[in-house]
Amino acid sequence: MNQKDVRIFACLRQNGRMPISKLSKQTGMPVSTIFDHLRTNPVIQRHVTLLDFQSLGFSTKAIVLLRANKNKQELYKYLSAHFNINNLCKITNGYDYCFECVFKNMSELEKFLDTLEERFELKSKNVHYIINEIKREAFLSDPNTCELILNA
Repeated sequence: MNQKDVRIFACLRQNGRMPISKLSKQTGMPVSTIFDHLRTNPVIQRHVTLLDFQSLGFSTKAIVLLRANKNKQELYKYLSAHFNINNLCKITNGYDYCFECVFKNMSELEKFLDTLEERFELKSKNVHYIINEIKREAFLSDPNTCELILNA
């Protein structure tokens, strides 16, 4: 990753729908250079919209750590397909999975957690309720920190 890539990605992390012409002005690079960098660099996996879940009626969020007793593959499939799971990661250090989930209320979340325990015979479960998001999707989003990233 070079300085041009970092500047392009930082601007796109701020606004993934930014037109290439505006990106050109912000980075000081020609449109053709940016276009070539985006076309040949497979770093961008997909463009998504960050939603305010609370405004949509989903006021309960949690980070959950799970360790399965058995049926890890079934648990993985279940979590991967579940509507309320926003992010799912396979992890280490005493747990198998970590996921962020979003529910309308605490009752729905507790019902979901009870179902997980009954269905998958969990070895351990650790739930952290999210009260307030302080920082979200900020890594590589500030073009002014490009030098710090490249020199690290």
